[in-house]
This record gives sequence, C-alpha cells and structure tokens, in this order.
Amino acid sequence: MLSHSYGAALDNPNLLVISVVGDGEAETGPLATSWHLNKFINPQRDGIVLPVLLLNDYKINNPPLLSRIEEEEPLSLFKGYSYEPRLVATEEDIMQAHQYMAEAMSWAVERMLEIKGTAKKSDFSIRPHYPMVILDSSYRKALSPDFRRAFAPEPTS
Repeated sequence: MLSHSYGAALDNPNLLVISVVGDGEAETGPLATSWHLNKFINPQRDGIVLPVLLLNDYKINNPPLLSRIEEEEPLSLFKGYSYEPRLVATEEDIMQAHQYMAEAMSWAVERMLEIKGTAKKSDFSIRPHYPMVILDSSYRKALSPDFRRAFAPEPTS
C-alpha cells in the first residue's frame, strides 16, 4: 500500500497522500522496502506522502516486532529511513488520544507545506526528512466492541 501511495505522489505536485500502515503489514518484505521510497520524492515536482504507522499490536499469526520494541527504537529506525517521526502514544483517555492525533496531523501537514515552500524558493539540493506519524495505540480499545457499546446511542422505541 505504501508503494502505491508513493506512486500516486510522483509527478503530482499538489497531491498529499496519507497512507495508514499496520504494524503487522509494516513487517512484510515488500512494505519494508517501501519505507525507502521517500528518497525518490522531489518536493519541487512531486506530491508528498504522509505515512501513519499504527502500532496496534495485532498480527494474524504472531506478535509484530514493531509493537514489542521500546518507544525509542521505532523513532530511531524511521529517522534512519529519512523520516521525521512524531509519536502519538495513547493512554486510557481515548478523547485525549484524538486530540494528540489531531495535533500530530496538523504538525505533519504544516511541516510538509514548509518543505514544499522551501523547495519552490530554492535550488532543491538537500533531501528533506519528511514527517510521519507513529500511533502507538491502546487506541485499539476504541475499535473494540466493548468501547463501541459504551458510546453507542441509546436505542429508541
């Protein structure tokens, strides 16, 4: 999926593609390679991809590694891949998590606009580190049936 997002952004300077990647998916061979496609993006002529990595600790056949490592490790990994990662770590308060995620998305869009603006004004010679968001979720609680039942509207007769 990430490779398709980067393909859409190439030669399409006004496009912003948001690509949500699960931690289980992120560990597959094709997607592991796709993290490096940001190096082909030229902010003067291409759109920008905003990867959102969802660390939801779910994989069909075994636990995903990215959800099991210490908080600093995925940040270091993606910095090494030439991203500027922002971690959104959710806690028990799901409404606060929404606020944190909104702030991270606003930051990412502002950062992308800054990269595009700088590239238009100057000779593009330094490859930027593009933003990405890592959502470390106990957020999966919001996807659980118990959570949905707790916030479902009361039935009307």
